[in-house]
Amino acid sequence: MKFLTKIIGVLSVLAASSQAQLVVSHMSATGGNNLNLIRPYLRVENQSSASVDLSKISLDYLIYEDNINAGSLVAECWYSSATSCADMTAEITAIPLQQDATRKANVRVRLGFRTGSLAAGQNLTIQWGLHEQGWQHLFNESDDWSFTVGDGQWHADPRVAVVVGGQVAAPAMVWKGQSSSLPDPITFKAGDVVKVTATGSSYILDNGDWVLLAEAGKVGATGPIGLTGPIGAKGPQGVPGVAGKDGKDGVIDPATLALIAKLGALVAKLAEGNLLYDTRDGTAYKIVKIGTQTWMAENLNYAGAAGTNIGVCYNNDPNNCAIYGRLYNWAEVMAGAPSSDANPSGVQGICPAGWHVPSDPEWTTLQDFVDPTNATTATKLRSTSGWAINTGMDTYGFRALPGGYFDPTSQTPYGELGRVGKWYSATEAPFAAWYRCLSDDYEKMFKSGAVKTVAYTLRCVQN
Repeated sequence: MKFLTKIIGVLSVLAASSQAQLVVSHMSATGGNNLNLIRPYLRVENQSSASVDLSKISLDYLIYEDNINAGSLVAECWYSSATSCADMTAEITAIPLQQDATRKANVRVRLGFRTGSLAAGQNLTIQWGLHEQGWQHLFNESDDWSFTVGDGQWHADPRVAVVVGGQVAAPAMVWKGQSSSLPDPITFKAGDVVKVTATGSSYILDNGDWVLLAEAGKVGATGPIGLTGPIGAKGPQGVPGVAGKDGKDGVIDPATLALIAKLGALVAKLAEGNLLYDTRDGTAYKIVKIGTQTWMAENLNYAGAAGTNIGVCYNNDPNNCAIYGRLYNWAEVMAGAPSSDANPSGVQGICPAGWHVPSDPEWTTLQDFVDPTNATTATKLRSTSGWAINTGMDTYGFRALPGGYFDPTSQTPYGELGRVGKWYSATEAPFAAWYRCLSDDYEKMFKSGAVKTVAYTLRCVQN
């Protein structure tokens, strides 16, 4: 069972009438000791003296979610006290924000209604949750509602930062007040949040441009709701976007789309335990502590700085790099450093900052901890999938994958994908370099020397 672990925001809600005042509160989930029955409740209260048209209302939530692909999320309604669940609508959108330090992404969930009304003083209770590919994601009882709607304003949460150019920018999200129209971004910094009084929408500055963070409501057939300005006869559905520097309303620019795609890749990498974030290219890797060592639980997939091309993908297929990592010759692994048989090696090579290429003695330390007899090392380290035959137990979460090899001097340069995994060390052998090998038809881990021009996969160890 997976869990939707944290909610870090609730966005403002506006009613159809400018006099109407809606208050949204979170009611504790129920279900006793059966976690499968824990589903969150929301209460929407009409505190005005006029009835509210529910079709003109939207409820927006900024959800900090763990290990979920935003593109496959589905919202579901189980109960509604004043309208049928069939009248509920839901829209789920990834937005270019992520939590500082932990690099966990955010998703906006928007709930709406097709029909119905809420009389003055009436309460509406909704029970809802999320699904993804057959899994049910549930809220826990300690949800953190860091933003409030009591005064209709956004309140800063220092744990939330903006991604700019693939990097987490400072400062964190900062409330900068209200403005009659969207201000010139040149006078603001990344992470600044403003509210436009003309529409009631909130925007955050990301990558030098304003990005819609929360809409004030939805637009009916006669124009925006609750506004005092001129209303067109056939207003577009939803709150119209405020004209940006390029003059295009409601259009997400390519840079923002690229950031969203980057966040989607990072979200897909999130898992239980820790995470290594390589600031050089924005790639996230799972890591695992085994004994006294902390290893990458995935093969390195770093292609070098801009203008370089370190390593190759098996059969020149980028999909193989995404699964098995890149194949590097020994010179590329060492990045000019001399051989080392120390433990630890002290050779950063092409590993991220704070990590290093393991020496042959460091591989021996891992092997001795997993199985001093080396009789079952392979089955304990092999991943539970990705092998042609004899997948492993992955006892320690090492997730060894069979990335094969690349030999540029051979007529058939690529081989053994899905059958054999080989990882270089930082230690030279006579006329070669030592590497460790796991195969799908042996239970031991093998040590051998390779011609340095042959390319294998690489695991890094934390300093």
